[in-house]
Amino acid sequence: MIEQLDSLLHAGIGICRVGIDGRESLIGGLFLTGLIGSLTHCAGMCGPFVLSQVAARMEAIPLECMSEMRRLAGAALLTYHLGRATTYGVLGAAAATLAGILGGAAPFRWLAAALLIVAAGFLLSMALPGIKALAGGDGETWWSKGIGRMARPLFARPNGWRGWLLGVALGFIPCGLLYAALAAAAA
Repeated sequence: MIEQLDSLLHAGIGICRVGIDGRESLIGGLFLTGLIGSLTHCAGMCGPFVLSQVAARMEAIPLECMSEMRRLAGAALLTYHLGRATTYGVLGAAAATLAGILGGAAPFRWLAAALLIVAAGFLLSMALPGIKALAGGDGETWWSKGIGRMARPLFARPNGWRGWLLGVALGFIPCGLLYAALAAAAA
């Protein structure tokens, strides 16, 4: 059993190595962007969604049943984060697949460079807020309003499948950091 797991792990590392070789700096840069972005951008933008879910879960637990383990379990929001990861994974795979199909065709060989430039533009627009004002964007679009209407009922009891659906829905919220990651995945 251990030998099978070991061989499976080595096979997986071998497959990953093929995708990583020659792209170490890009992957490292994306990792740092995600790490720094999650502390600076994501905590402020999506933190209220997480806090409202934690509050809803804590309110549902009777005081006499409250314990340290219950508090930690209520704050973990595993199904919500699995929902977000599902959305991000599907979007990233779709972007990479589409770019792989188009990038193989001779007329689209420039696509990878163009997508990296787009990713840089999204990251720059997050770093320099004045760029968004020049573009005339305030973030309130028909898309974000539609997602808000769809997600609102799920906030009432964000447990189990409702928490997962909430994560899936909120994974589609317009986000420059997400767009940059998708453009890099497609490149």
